[in-house]
Amino acid sequence: MNMKNYSNRRFILSGRNLLPATNSIRHKLILLLSCLFIFSMNMYAQNTVSGTVRDGNGEPLLGVSVIVKHGKATTGSVTDLNGHYQVKADPNATIEFSFVGFKSVTVPANQKVINVTLHDDNQLLDEVVVVGYGTQKKVNLTGSVSQVTAEVLENRSTSSVTQMLQGAMPNVNIQVNTGSPGAGGTISIRGMGSVNSSSPLILVDGIPGSIDQLNPNDIESVSVLKDASSAAIYGARAAFGVVLVTTKKAKSGKAKVSYDGYFSWSKPTVSTDFVTSGYDHAYIYDTSYMGQKGFMGAATGYTEEDYKELEARRYDTTENPDRPWIVTTTESDGRQKYNYYANFDWWNWMYKERMPSQSHNVSISGGTDKIQYYVSANFYTKDGMMKRVDEKYTQYTLTSKFSAEIKSWLKIGNQTNYFDSSHTYPGENAANAAFARTMINCAPYYVPIGPDGNYTGLMKNGKVINEGRVADIYGGVSRGNVGKRRFRNTFSVEVTPIKNLSVNADYTFGFTMDDNWKRQGVVYISNGYANETQLSTSSTHKKDYIQKSMSYNPSHVFNAYATYGNTFAKSHNISATVGMNYEKQQNHDLLGYRTDVLSETLNDLNLATGTGASDLKATGGASAYELFGLFFRANYNYKERYLLEVNGRYDGSSRFLSGNRYGFFPSVSAGWRISEEQFLKNLNIFDNLKIRASYGVLGNQLGVSMYPYSTITQKQSSYIVNNALTYYLTTPAPVAGDYTWEKVGTLNMGIDISVLNNKLNFSGDYFIRKTSDMFVDGVTLPAVYGANPPRQNAGEMKTKGYELSVTWRDNFKLAGKSLNYEIFGSLGDATSEITKYQGNDTNILTDYYVGQKIGEIWGYRTGGLFQSDEEAAEWTSKIDQSAVNRDILKSQGKWSVARGGDVKYLDKDGNNIINNGANTLDDHGDLEVIGNETPRYNYGFGTNINWYGFDFSIAFQGIGKRDLYPDKEMEKFWGSWGRVNSAFLPKGLAEQAWTEDNKGAYFPRLERGSAAYNGDGQMRVVNDRYLQNLAYLRLKNLSIGYTLPATLTTKAGIERLRIYFAGENLCYWSPFKTDYIDPEQAISSSDARIYPFSKTVSVGVNLTF
Repeated sequence: MNMKNYSNRRFILSGRNLLPATNSIRHKLILLLSCLFIFSMNMYAQNTVSGTVRDGNGEPLLGVSVIVKHGKATTGSVTDLNGHYQVKADPNATIEFSFVGFKSVTVPANQKVINVTLHDDNQLLDEVVVVGYGTQKKVNLTGSVSQVTAEVLENRSTSSVTQMLQGAMPNVNIQVNTGSPGAGGTISIRGMGSVNSSSPLILVDGIPGSIDQLNPNDIESVSVLKDASSAAIYGARAAFGVVLVTTKKAKSGKAKVSYDGYFSWSKPTVSTDFVTSGYDHAYIYDTSYMGQKGFMGAATGYTEEDYKELEARRYDTTENPDRPWIVTTTESDGRQKYNYYANFDWWNWMYKERMPSQSHNVSISGGTDKIQYYVSANFYTKDGMMKRVDEKYTQYTLTSKFSAEIKSWLKIGNQTNYFDSSHTYPGENAANAAFARTMINCAPYYVPIGPDGNYTGLMKNGKVINEGRVADIYGGVSRGNVGKRRFRNTFSVEVTPIKNLSVNADYTFGFTMDDNWKRQGVVYISNGYANETQLSTSSTHKKDYIQKSMSYNPSHVFNAYATYGNTFAKSHNISATVGMNYEKQQNHDLLGYRTDVLSETLNDLNLATGTGASDLKATGGASAYELFGLFFRANYNYKERYLLEVNGRYDGSSRFLSGNRYGFFPSVSAGWRISEEQFLKNLNIFDNLKIRASYGVLGNQLGVSMYPYSTITQKQSSYIVNNALTYYLTTPAPVAGDYTWEKVGTLNMGIDISVLNNKLNFSGDYFIRKTSDMFVDGVTLPAVYGANPPRQNAGEMKTKGYELSVTWRDNFKLAGKSLNYEIFGSLGDATSEITKYQGNDTNILTDYYVGQKIGEIWGYRTGGLFQSDEEAAEWTSKIDQSAVNRDILKSQGKWSVARGGDVKYLDKDGNNIINNGANTLDDHGDLEVIGNETPRYNYGFGTNINWYGFDFSIAFQGIGKRDLYPDKEMEKFWGSWGRVNSAFLPKGLAEQAWTEDNKGAYFPRLERGSAAYNGDGQMRVVNDRYLQNLAYLRLKNLSIGYTLPATLTTKAGIERLRIYFAGENLCYWSPFKTDYIDPEQAISSSDARIYPFSKTVSVGVNLTF
């Protein structure tokens, strides 16, 4: 309603000339009816406006937002499948048409039919990027910043944001720690920067936090500040980059309710098809022990008669009543002995084939131009792999945001975040440990539970099935829970006292709380006889106890900063930010432990009764630190052509002595947008061409303990005197008196190019980073000193690298409809080298030394496998291989000498002896640098497509090279050449053994069991033959969705309804020579004995009211 016109009319009707002096009822009624009539006319003065919205090719656009704005009131609709819309609008209102990927259009609502054409938003010159304490136009950036928006995180079937970011930005390396439910990852930016720690600073809405403890649906964007110029405003904690997570803000408009949910199913990314034939498994392992023991049966304890029983059942995939898998015999003393001849599938008995998970997210947002709100809640749960026992991960997040304009110059806001997770697990330790310990002694010729109901324990070879872990995990007593609580509340104020000046302040209180408990029961196992048990041989299983640990870590963060920006003479643009930052972090730990719990199902310290010195334990700890910083940033540009930025921060840390506590860390950067020069504009080639450079020095305190200068401390020993544990005093390791910040200087040069109406965009950076005053052992001390060498600022490291990214966006007609697509790709690489190190005077290879490339792998060169016994005898008569053939020298009879199928080592130093010399840089014998375990050439690429309501996206991610020599415990790679009693033997692995008929084999003779496990064995010493390249290409994400036409959904009051199918980690390709270990699994753990990584498929829905 037009209030101005209404007021005028009311004045005329109430004028003295129109009303008689009397105040009769008749006149009052006439006046009232007249007012109502005029009011009604104004109400019905709204027009019905309709029309069609098309793209630049004339195709109708589905789902365009149509918002009617009239004063403070807003209403809206969306276009249907044919691009048609219809709204009610006052003639004085305006209508805004907006759609992702297109420029918004606003028109007056003064016509009944308004047709609109939206053009592609290829003019990316106004794109804004989040930087420290503010935002900047992307084209004006002079530092190195990468950013991804919420679209990258949408419809992903995982709760881990770090996993979602893999491959999304160049030189942002993400290592997933384990496949355990709820597990996240670690982030490193531009490779290794210090021998201590190279972790980036992670800020969530400006406050330190964990990126994996966020609701992915709440994230608006993730910016990564890579160089010193962009990160300098954060000073001492930003030496190795900053990850800025910006969450969705409260926005004005009508109340909007959104639901996003999915159901998914996961399974391991690798093969789980293991040898389940008892005969085959026993034969392989007994053969593997032939060389060491000289006879069959040494590994299993099985006799020739036992082998006949196994062979009779060799092809029984299920138990045949005529050939039972457990045969009971009666001993001379009347005891009944169990004899096991099974073909049991341990993997599928212990682990699920699929792990279901689900996620449900609801958000509500809206408000007026004065008050806005945003509230979201998320629930996520995933079942673990373990069968028959309770293993489940559950996560809840809650976010609320509120902002209000109190005065035209005053705004306030409040944000609350809560995170709660719980992971219940069976067994003696967390789920990952439970999984790892089931990797040994699960021979398929045994079954987990005997006829008497007791868990199988003692085997014929004297070892215990799973070291008792199966009985512990599935026994029902041993279990635990890992609980995490995170809370944060931020109150913020923004004041704009004068034009172009804003003053911001915020205070945040938060805490993290870990609440863990673990119950361990006494584990009994069968001793091989009916109805007889014994204690498990594992020392962990011999005590019944309850342990509970808690930590409470409150934090206080205060930021205050002012920003001024203005333009002079329409050419000179300036902005400046100055501010301060204060943080205080406290840590409190408490642990209680007590043995002899009265109940097997109730777990509480009060139910424990142990009273001995080792039966009752209570420990704690506390620490705190503070940070204080003053910072500034100044920007200048001339007509957005010549760009200059200066940053600086003055930081102080409580970790250093007062004289070395503070440091000033400056940076400067500049850019030249050559495309804005008239001589280049006339060519009409470049939409944007910018070169930029930056240099800055930042501080680093990562790797420094809370109290490096602490004095005498009290510790508890494990010795009992007079029925009590004894205590002793200890002094800390010596520390140099001038201990202070590491200093990290970074030079960055970059170029940004946009052509073809911004359809093609390229960005490239090259950087050199030098870390000086690195915390290392300052001097080499004799062993009689009795302590570690003092830590000093005595090391230097140089890192060099580059990153490239390219994007192509365009559209064309398909079947008469517009198809919009995007193709993207990125590549990054970084290498690091030690340039100064004072703590290794002898240059021993097991320590850092000057000239060392970080990640170097020293090893021996090989010449393949000996093709005959004669070749082996001739070579070893001239070349002494005894230093790398300890497994052979300890073998029996004919196996005690090198034979055909053994590894041939090359004499690189020509002294006829294969060894590592003095194992120093000057005398390394036959050792050479044969590889490097630094991840190289991290890359990602993919495409996004939208057509006629359908959407499709696919993303690949990987690394180009990463070397690894498999650990001796990596049984799924080594098989019987590693642990002879390994649980799961990959099918086909034994067929890769050398024989007279298979001389091109990859592995030595099968009789050389444990050659990769025993010290200085021919496969245990690092060599180039079994060095693995863990490079991989992974189909990281695939999503296919369909948005229903608005003509159908709006009738039900639904603004948008989309259904989709998505896949995560669907497949991978790698030169790693096994199908049983994911290369990322091997990167995360050298023995790969961690919870398997998962590939996941999901179906979901996005719904907006």
